[in-house]
Amino acid sequence: MVQQTYRGGGTLVIAFFDYAHEPSLVWWREEYPKLTDLIESGQLRLTLLMYPKPVTRWSVMLPSALFEVRAQTDRRSAWAFHEALVNLDGDYSLDAVAELATDVGADGADVVAAAKARRRRNQAFADKQFGESTGVETLPAFRWGRDPIDGTSAADIRSFVENRSA
Repeated sequence: MVQQTYRGGGTLVIAFFDYAHEPSLVWWREEYPKLTDLIESGQLRLTLLMYPKPVTRWSVMLPSALFEVRAQTDRRSAWAFHEALVNLDGDYSLDAVAELATDVGADGADVVAAAKARRRRNQAFADKQFGESTGVETLPAFRWGRDPIDGTSAADIRSFVENRSA
């Protein structure tokens, strides 16, 4: 069995997500905080992959904005931008995107331009294609490599990670 690791150990779990999908947003607001101790200790390495449904235009625009922030800054800033988007609770606007991007050190105007042009949509659709190839049908969905993780709650993810660490 191949151990899934990411920079320094821990279990790499893929989370498929859509900014315009309410259950994805709810998971991130309610379940993700229950896993931060595993992330801070290095036991869990969560990577976010986009899975635009698309439910609304934000399904593709916001991943483009996120990928642009990541290109301009670093991983930590991109995560902060993602968290800020989630905290908007679906009340998105281009002004909010620009402000949040600026707050994490990216050029807000460039990030909005990337979102409007859906400049990085190919990355989002490549993520979605990978998800489809692993059987993702509903969101949120979690994978260890290509293998599905049973369940979506923080308790399910915690159990999976702790069983990998044992």
